[in-house]
Amino acid sequence: NSYLAKCILCAIRPVGTPAEMVLKTLAAEPQNLAQLAGSTGIPLQELTGILLALEIDGVIAEKPPGVYMALS
Repeated sequence: NSYLAKCILCAIRPVGTPAEMVLKTLAAEPQNLAQLAGSTGIPLQELTGILLALEIDGVIAEKPPGVYMALS
């Protein structure tokens, strides 16, 4: 049924604004750019801007280079 499909989709992809989706995904586990694009469904061009904004805000970091992680 459609309710079940929506629940499964919510479990696969985080819900919220693109920045919230990125932050929730990185809180679960560090990911590189390609993994993050696949996990969130956000296009790479948009994703790089979101990552930069989140880094400037001090809520994520890129460690090691190319791997992004949420800061607690």
